[in-house]
Amino acid sequence: DMTNPTRNNIESLDTAVKNKLGGNSFTLSPKIEQLFKWIPYISTLISDFQQSEVRKKLMTRLQTVALSETIVNGVLDPLKKITHRQRPDSTTQFDSFPSAHTATSFMGAEILRQASKDKMPALAYSGYIMAIATAALRVHNKKSWLSDVVAGAALGIASAGVACWLVKEHNRKKAMEI
Repeated sequence: DMTNPTRNNIESLDTAVKNKLGGNSFTLSPKIEQLFKWIPYISTLISDFQQSEVRKKLMTRLQTVALSETIVNGVLDPLKKITHRQRPDSTTQFDSFPSAHTATSFMGAEILRQASKDKMPALAYSGYIMAIATAALRVHNKKSWLSDVVAGAALGIASAGVACWLVKEHNRKKAMEI
């Protein structure tokens, strides 16, 4: 049985991070993780109300969120089944890779960045603070391995980027038809 050196290196790093954390004397409620996960999305919708053309922007944002969710879940669910990776805190759950919480949070952060980068740069990157906190809490609470959250972050950012581009192109073509 040939072993994959890259996979072994990743698993060694994951185990080292888990061991470094040791016993969790400080843990946060899973409800806080859920809240952190959705804050970038909520911030995106709130930012729309502070700008002109609220209805049009809100519809565009909802299209982007829906498409992003479709893309990320279309990749995430099959990957979880294919990789069948055991969670760091469980002997019975094999759905650790990639981290869905992290993917969702980074997806929202990227949508917020795309929506706000020109008019509100400080807000544009604030979602990433919550997304990083979500990822860190997943690792700290031993719900995900480090590599799970890194993959989740990449998947979330990529799906949001693709969705933002597709919605923008669709709306641009639609505007040209009018």
